[in-house]
Amino acid sequence: MLTIAVTGIACSGRHGVWDEERARPQKFLVDIECQLNRGDCGDDLANTVDYAELVQAAQLVIGGPSCNLLETLASRIALRCLEFPLIQEIAVRVHKPNGPLAEAVQDCFAEVKLSRGPQ
Repeated sequence: MLTIAVTGIACSGRHGVWDEERARPQKFLVDIECQLNRGDCGDDLANTVDYAELVQAAQLVIGGPSCNLLETLASRIALRCLEFPLIQEIAVRVHKPNGPLAEAVQDCFAEVKLSRGPQ
């Protein structure tokens, strides 16, 4: 399998359990790591996944409908990315660096790992 990753994708959205978290857009950072169902792309973009499309998928989900949990955001992004047929497995981590615990902790994140299963 071939691994590709994009980390630190900057996104803006209105997510969180508390009303004040949804009152205005907040910064989120997303890390995506994909295992492709091939070992070589032959130096051809058509045989891999375009990093820009992964970035766009994360930004669209984070900028979309609000949800309470980072776990839900990570799952939504992972499911959207699994629409790319070459992705066999995916790990998505969503960070909320300026969340309600920002003064007490360096970072909060949720991560989900999904797989298509055997093909």
